[in-house]
Amino acid sequence: MLDDEVLGDLKTGKFVEESKHTTFIYGFFKENVDIYCRLYRVSEGDPDYRDQIVKYAEGIEWLIENRPQQLLPAERRAETLSDPLAAIPHEPAAVGNIFANTVAARLLLEGQPNTEQIKQAKRFLATAKKYTASQITSDYLPTYDRRNLPFTEGNTTKMLRAKFQLLPRAAQVIEYTPWNQTFFYFATLANAAKAYESLHRLEGHEYHAETINLYQNICRAAMYVFQTENICVVREGRPYFFHMHTPLRDREPKMRLGFPMFGGEDNGHSGSGAINLPYLWEAGEEFGCPTILIAGYANAMAITMDDACMTNKKGQAWPRAHLDNPWYLAASGRQNHPAKRLANKYYHLMAFSPEIVAANRPYARNDKIWGDEKDLRRLYAGYLYRMWVKRQRAKP
Repeated sequence: MLDDEVLGDLKTGKFVEESKHTTFIYGFFKENVDIYCRLYRVSEGDPDYRDQIVKYAEGIEWLIENRPQQLLPAERRAETLSDPLAAIPHEPAAVGNIFANTVAARLLLEGQPNTEQIKQAKRFLATAKKYTASQITSDYLPTYDRRNLPFTEGNTTKMLRAKFQLLPRAAQVIEYTPWNQTFFYFATLANAAKAYESLHRLEGHEYHAETINLYQNICRAAMYVFQTENICVVREGRPYFFHMHTPLRDREPKMRLGFPMFGGEDNGHSGSGAINLPYLWEAGEEFGCPTILIAGYANAMAITMDDACMTNKKGQAWPRAHLDNPWYLAASGRQNHPAKRLANKYYHLMAFSPEIVAANRPYARNDKIWGDEKDLRRLYAGYLYRMWVKRQRAKP
């Protein structure tokens, strides 16, 4: 029997209005959709798991229709808004609110869906398109950052618009928003694009080609900036990809011995990439995330966990919080705080970096390396590996 707890609680008022909007972006709502998506893949398409995701998407649809202020930050819920839905995506990460809609639509349209499933998927996609529009098709925002710094169109934004045919706001998001927020956004667009591809296959017309192209171009542009502004170090034949928390924002990188110098992403925020980058990789090469990028990203996590140079509150040797470019560390001798919440969030990346498991072992919460969600991450890693093998065999 399907678990209708979320939708049922919403309709009966048990899901409290005070619940923060981050519940849907970063919290259990998004996390549970990720879990069901992985279960669907490792079970080779068990429809019960797909239908669980549909329930979460229906929950978002109900909120939008009946309580849209729930998806606003708490400080904005008392405002009188003529169109609360239009005000919801105050940041690209908030696009994660409708992540369930795009995943549900994609899975409903895979294979040979019936008429009702197609209709339901189209409804989810219509919501997603409206919800994401302010981050894609609108003009530049006049300010950026939480400090409301004035925005001026720079060379990077102009390049993104020309090279990838992006509209102003889409280019601005890529250049000016921290990566941990935009990874949710790119994963949502990738799933929406795959759903629209299925619609094209099922209906046999090019009606959605422009949307597919736009979403692919945004993801490709983002991954282009992500790779060109950061650094890959090769050590003993393996790539290690280190990146900063925020893009350069049309500034030249500080250089030392020919390498860019920057303060890297911290462990807590890096989980966003660990969760969402595989969605781009799994969607296909046309979304701009190659295997070597995922491998380098995962290896950077492993090498950081393997460097217990800090001390935690209990006096134990512990990794530092930031996944810093080693050239930055050599020049600055940076001392920061020990990492938090190492948990086991990187385990599904073992398909790209087998060292992840051994590196994380000392910081596991108990002696059971496999079990519960950790075991699901291992199984999902197997699914990603099998997909990689199929791609390799398909190459001419």
